[in-house]
Amino acid sequence: MLASDRPSAPVIAFTFDMKTYRMLNLIWGVYPYLLNSEHKDNYMQQGEKIIKDLNLGKRGDHTIVISRVGKIDLYANKIEIHRLS
Repeated sequence: MLASDRPSAPVIAFTFDMKTYRMLNLIWGVYPYLLNSEHKDNYMQQGEKIIKDLNLGKRGDHTIVISRVGKIDLYANKIEIHRLS
């Protein structure tokens, strides 16, 4: 897991699931945030707002986004470099 490498940048974890949130809260160096599950389409915007509100990033900064996409048993991991808007 990424947090076990103790990176110098904070590891911010966003989830819609309370059980996942609680599990992430137990991992040293991970700062979990529960997102509004009614708006799953805009998870990136919700995450950006939290990052900016915490002064962890500003417009133009780059972040690494690791997410799980798909439905039921057809999940795939996705890694992308994202620029904050």
